[in-house]
Amino acid sequence: GSVNSRTGGDDMDAKKKDEILPFFRQINTALSAYFDDGRVPLVFAGVDYLFPVFQQACDHKGLLETAVTGNPDDLAAEKIHEQAWAVVESIFQKSRESAWKRFQDLARSESATDDIGEIIQAAIAGQIDTLLFADGIEQWGFVDDQSGAVASASPRSEDAEELINYAAVHTLINGGAVYALSPNRFAN
Repeated sequence: GSVNSRTGGDDMDAKKKDEILPFFRQINTALSAYFDDGRVPLVFAGVDYLFPVFQQACDHKGLLETAVTGNPDDLAAEKIHEQAWAVVESIFQKSRESAWKRFQDLARSESATDDIGEIIQAAIAGQIDTLLFADGIEQWGFVDDQSGAVASASPRSEDAEELINYAAVHTLINGGAVYALSPNRFAN
C-alpha cells in the first residue's frame, strides 16, 4: 500500500515527539552546563525529522539553522566532524575577517596592542575580547604567575613557555575569541 507522507516514513507522530522531547531537553541541560554563551556554534547531527524537535528543546544561542542530516550511527566520527565543519567554516571565516578588520581599526588606539607582555597580562585578567595571532609563529619566555610579567627566553630554556599559546589559552578560559591568521597579514 501507499504511505501517507504526513504520518509514514520519516515523519514523527505526536506520541513519539512527546517521548523524544524530554530526552532532548536533558541534552540541552548538559549543553547549557558545557557552553556558557552563544559564541560557540552548535551543529545538530541526526535524522532530519528530529532536528525541529531538537530546535524546540535547545536554547543554546549558537545552534545553527543548518544540520548534518542522516543517521550518525552510519558515519564515522571523522565524517560527522567533516560535515559539521563544512557548515561552520564559512561562519568562522566571517568572524575571523570581522575580527581582523576590527583590529586594523583599533590598531592605532589603546584598545589593541601587539606587545606580548601587555597581551599576557590582559589575557590573565580576562580583558581580551579577541586575540589574533600569526599561525606557526612562536614566541618563548617566562611568565610570572603573580604579576603577569614576561621575560623572553629560548625555546630550549628550562620551564620556558610558548607565550602565544599561553595567551590563547587564557583568552579562551576567560571567554575571549582566538583566531590564527596567515603570518603575511602581520607583515605591514
